[in-house]
Amino acid sequence: MTESVHFVVPGIPRGKERPRIGKVAGRAIAFTPPKTRSEEGAVRMFAAAAMADRPPMEGPLEMRLLARTMIPASWPVKKQNSALAGDIKPTGRPDLSNITKLYEDGMNGIVWKDDAQVVSLSVQKIYSHTPNIEIYVAKI
Repeated sequence: MTESVHFVVPGIPRGKERPRIGKVAGRAIAFTPPKTRSEEGAVRMFAAAAMADRPPMEGPLEMRLLARTMIPASWPVKKQNSALAGDIKPTGRPDLSNITKLYEDGMNGIVWKDDAQVVSLSVQKIYSHTPNIEIYVAKI
């Protein structure tokens, strides 16, 4: 049996924001923006529930992400139906690499020890009426 985990993080897919720089006691420090911290926390929560007290996977892993983004409500019904059918693809922000990084980082220490274990990656953005990120990780 292949070791794997599959779960869905509800909500609009987000990309990892760049670190911010602030000053504390006259020293510059880098910190993770609050929206990124919050989304990574949600990923950790759903990942932990899906792992059901199993230890993090070891060895090479395959990861598949499916980012479902909202169809603009302002679009005519015909265009919305084309988007649902996959004829129109979401080309706006966030970009796939930033989406991937946020969700990879959110699973560190829970699904795997480190995201460097991911050796095969498939990421896709599609339109949907229900925005979410569907995540599948398997040992290969």
